[in-house]
Amino acid sequence: MDPKPKKGFAAWREELRLMMADFLKSSRTKFSENFVTFTPVSYFESVRSENGDILSGVCFVGQLDTHSLGVFLILPLCIYLSIGALFLLAGFVSLFRIRTVMKTDGKRTDKLERLMLRIGFFSGLFILPALGYLGCLFYEYYNFDEWMIQWNRDMCKVFSIPCPLPSKNGDTPRPIFQIYMAKYLCSMLVGVTSSVWLYSGKTVISWRNFIERLQGKEPRTRGQAYV
Repeated sequence: MDPKPKKGFAAWREELRLMMADFLKSSRTKFSENFVTFTPVSYFESVRSENGDILSGVCFVGQLDTHSLGVFLILPLCIYLSIGALFLLAGFVSLFRIRTVMKTDGKRTDKLERLMLRIGFFSGLFILPALGYLGCLFYEYYNFDEWMIQWNRDMCKVFSIPCPLPSKNGDTPRPIFQIYMAKYLCSMLVGVTSSVWLYSGKTVISWRNFIERLQGKEPRTRGQAYV
């Protein structure tokens, strides 16, 4: 019997084994990613803490429940923002140490200083909208119950339901529309600033070289893209 088919079958079996190993590895990765996403979503659905936003109509957590708003939004955002600020501070401390060592050795630090300025600028673009968004959530968290009571006072006669007791100080607490607009703006600014990081001279030169290649022209040297 010709031994070549056996060799070919062994090679095919080895290739199949490697393919299955890669598939299982990628499947485990995808499963872990989907599990991390699916678990909180399924929990939100089970406890019915997901509601549609009154103004934008987008489904979100904690729209009609201050407990969900505090536990699932405000608390995680505070934790993540604090951890990110600590990492940012640690990074700047390390960069300042590197800058000090480079100056001691007589090396130029202009590129490092530009990098530090850029990191500080874009960090501010991320942190300030996040703080503004968090402030709007705190405003909503502390006043939402009073707003709902006032809404019941306004609508009890229309729907013929028992009216809540009038406010002791005679105030009529209502949400400020501009603060809600600021919340939406802050939530979108974080995504905008992530794309602004790519808007640099290197990006423009890279896209220009790509378009010139599509047109059949000779692209400019690579060294110009890294000046």
